Amino acid sequence: MKKTIISMACIALISNACQSEDSDKTPVANEERPVPGELTDTNSEDTSTSTDSTEGLALNEGQATIKHLVHSAVKASSSFQLQSKAFHQNVIEFCQAPSQQSREMMQAGFKALNQRWQYLDAIKLGPLMERQQELRYQVYAWPSAVTSSCRIDLEVLKSEVSPDYQLSSKMSQKGLGALEYLVFTGKEHSCRASMTGFATWNDRSQNSVDLARCSYLKLLSSENSSVAMNLEQRMTSYEKQFGDWSKLDITSVQNLLQEFSNSYFFLDTVVKDRKIGLAAGLKPELCPRKGCNTLVEQSHSELSKDSITANLQAFNDIFSGPDNGEAQKGFYHLLESKGAIALASRMVLNLENAISNLKSEGRSLFELAEESGSDCSAGDDRSICQHYSDVKTVTDDLKGEFLEILKLKAPKSAQGDSD
Repeated sequence: MKKTIISMACIALISNACQSEDSDKTPVANEERPVPGELTDTNSEDTSTSTDSTEGLALNEGQATIKHLVHSAVKASSSFQLQSKAFHQNVIEFCQAPSQQSREMMQAGFKALNQRWQYLDAIKLGPLMERQQELRYQVYAWPSAVTSSCRIDLEVLKSEVSPDYQLSSKMSQKGLGALEYLVFTGKEHSCRASMTGFATWNDRSQNSVDLARCSYLKLLSSENSSVAMNLEQRMTSYEKQFGDWSKLDITSVQNLLQEFSNSYFFLDTVVKDRKIGLAAGLKPELCPRKGCNTLVEQSHSELSKDSITANLQAFNDIFSGPDNGEAQKGFYHLLESKGAIALASRMVLNLENAISNLKSEGRSLFELAEESGSDCSAGDDRSICQHYSDVKTVTDDLKGEFLEILKLKAPKSAQGDSD
């Protein structure tokens, strides 16, 4: 199909509409600042430890744990990079010949991409935590910036008619959030019909809409693939900086354990409080009514349950450690070396229980968020409240005995949180 040619004045109108549009279905958070409770650069946290905090920590166990955590992040970044490349190819093939079959292949590719990202996102360390998580936000901005579907539609119009179009720098209009919207949304748009470019949108065929979106979609998936490659390279370089793991002294090990443990409070402040808590109606400051499903993560694809499962699985893997012997160990082995086998076993059991219950859940979080209910207090038997409770049993131990036994501190973002 030949591209529709419109005047530069019309392009300007579209751009102005993008800036003034306030009827988008979901609000956009402050794009320059992480949400309260989400971790920022670890350099802003107090990762120092006192001399007596190293007492009783087995050096070889600590070295093996650091090695396991870093190597796990490198492996996850490599997996994400490979799937990013594969997904970009899915997009190219769909745009060459849009069909139901090529659409389903593209959607399956996105699901695999999302799973790998969500796994990696739960292992935040090194390059992913540098410069206020700059690389992380290039991939996925939720919950700091909610995907702005109308503005994405407006960018589609601009990219369709302008051969010199360049992607916006706005996090709410790019990354995995924008890809999800374009891959899983049908013919409909999210803007007012009276806005420039949309008066005749509904008269267009599905094929015409698909090709229009492909102009933007190909740019997004290409950028994501480039960012993923950059991330993998930086993670690999980060691992090489450690050199001989056995040369890490006890103070370095303790400080690194503190730095890495800070990032794992993502499980508490984002997974529990934002991903599940928002769906359960526990965030009245963000959504005054119960079950605010329009703000649930990934409402277009309804992949939020799978994303949380990937987050929990990653935490379980780095906590438990590999099954292949002595070279690498997880936090489980550190707790075991300190005589806290009961705590270590309980945390693994609770993690596996939370994962199992999510996998057996027959509805998406988007659907669960539509249920009416109270505030997950005693007696609230909604499924979403059970999932919230499952994760809370893990984070209660994380914020309590785990820190106490390993002589670690909670990050500032999690201090004072009694939930």
